[in-house]
Order: sequence, then structure tokens, then C-alpha cells
Amino acid sequence: YQGVYDRAYAAAWRCMDRRAFDYLALGCGDGYKDASFFNHQAARALNGYLGLAEISPSLLIEASQKLASFQPEAWVVDLASAPEAFFRPSNPDNPRRLISCMGMLPTLGYQVLLPYLSRQMGPEDWLLVSANLTPSKDPESCQAILTQYDNDLAMEWYRGFLLELGLPRDSFAC
Repeated sequence: YQGVYDRAYAAAWRCMDRRAFDYLALGCGDGYKDASFFNHQAARALNGYLGLAEISPSLLIEASQKLASFQPEAWVVDLASAPEAFFRPSNPDNPRRLISCMGMLPTLGYQVLLPYLSRQMGPEDWLLVSANLTPSKDPESCQAILTQYDNDLAMEWYRGFLLELGLPRDSFAC
């Protein structure tokens, strides 16, 4: 998928041209995808605000460290409680924002994510979203997608999420 992300990042940089913009990363995870977005245009620094939102505090810390040179503002939130301040443009004279939701669509579903985003987005905003869905019902194709979600790193994230919800360590299995 990195090749797909790289093509999407190149297109996003072209759309944003040289004007300043804010970058909001919803579901930033460990910040790898967002760091890759900025590395795609290493010679060009962000000219606006960088906001990171994630439901996992530990992942948010990791993302903040990866993107420290941009001095990100980090929020531990879920979509139901994301504060309005997170979505407010940093410069009212230049309200352009690029909102990144890479990998969020399969997690939340389009019935939740897309209406939520449509309420938050303004006329100057751009949306970078990925679906990461299997290209066919072929068992080999499904297995390729499953391995992205059924692995030690993903299991560690699921356990962390359940612990952050307050579930006792011995009350679940991943």
C-alpha cells in the first residue's frame, strides 16, 4: 500500500500548490503515514498548523515524536467528542485545510465517517482518505488484507485499546 499512499500524497501536494494550509490527521496512529506525507515533499515545510488526533494516547505520543519538527498539537479524542477547536482553521484569512483520514474508513464505516467529515469540512478544505479494502472476493486477496489486521503489532494495538477503555487485562483475548 505504500505505493498507493505515495501517489495519493503526490496528488495532495499538487492540489495544495504553494499556498499555506493546515494539516489535520484524524486517526494518526503512530504518525508513520503522516510523516511519509511530509517526507514526500522534504524541501517544502508545512506553512500552517499540524493537528494530530488519535484515540490511543500511546500512539499519539509516538506520532507527536515522529512529527516533532512541525510542533504538532495533539488531541486524544474519538470522533464523537472531537472538540470544535481541533477543526477551526489556525488562520481565518487562510482557512485551507488538508484533512487526512488514511485507514479510518474501514474502521468506522462510511455511514459514520463521511457524515461526520461533511459537518466539519469547509469550502476550502481537501480530504485525503483511504479505504484499504480488498480488491476482490478472491480468498488470496482477502488473506492479503487480513494479514494487515491479524498480526502481532495489530494485536498489541487492540490490547492497548481495550486496556485504555478500562477493561481488566484478564477479561479479553486477542
